[in-house]
Amino acid sequence: MGNQECVKVLLQVTPPNSVTESPVLHASRGGHKEVMKMLVEAGWSLNCSDSAGFTSLHYAVMGGNVEVTEYLLQQGVSPLQENLEGLLPLDVATNLKQHGVKTLLTKKGYQNGPTRVTKL
Repeated sequence: MGNQECVKVLLQVTPPNSVTESPVLHASRGGHKEVMKMLVEAGWSLNCSDSAGFTSLHYAVMGGNVEVTEYLLQQGVSPLQENLEGLLPLDVATNLKQHGVKTLLTKKGYQNGPTRVTKL
């Protein structure tokens, strides 16, 4: 997903739809901010989730991508969206020891006490 030229070609033949494995999720986890911008320009939503309820922000956090996490927050993706197990992106950051994104989220004020779980 990181090769922007390939993405440009694919976007010409692949319209946005409601598939559960959105390319936005893969770009989020891989830290491909420019690809995400291209997807948005082509009509894909950043507010998407997979079948387990993990959002693009969860995926960015799992990948430890501070820059992509910041971008998603700036674009209005909610850090308060839980997955189907009730995990917030902050919970995922804590559980996976993604200190950079955890610091970003807590500096933005998204910590309301200790995380609720200890294991994914």
